[in-house]
Amino acid sequence: MKRASTLGTVLEMFHVRNFSQAEATCRQYLAYHPHDVEVRLLLARALMAQDRDDVAVNEVSTCIRLQSRCSGAFALLGELAFRRGSLGAAVTFFREAVRLDPQDTRSKVLLDIIRAMTPPAAAAAKLPAPAAVAGISPARNR
Repeated sequence: MKRASTLGTVLEMFHVRNFSQAEATCRQYLAYHPHDVEVRLLLARALMAQDRDDVAVNEVSTCIRLQSRCSGAFALLGELAFRRGSLGAAVTFFREAVRLDPQDTRSKVLLDIIRAMTPPAAAAAKLPAPAAVAGISPARNR
């Protein structure tokens, strides 16, 4: 199986939203070319599209082991962390993706969105405590 035809087939499967076939095509190709990081990242995306995030994380981790400076792998880890609701981890992963590839506009945009969703720690510390907002003072509870 040739790389170019594999990539074309996988991208076509993504286009028609046939993620299980995209996964199968990637796995078939990776059986003979296990070090192809780009195809492995596509496999991870196909797994994510099928809500199989745990398996996707394993594939992305393999990509980082094969190519430690793979910005696409860190971007996918950011997406996976965001899906889990781990915004701090998502920021860390997207920041690393942008550091490795300053032209990665998608990661930059996602990083900006997540930063806008989370209040800065200094501002959060100045917010009133939940009890004070509810009108409960520590002195009245004694």
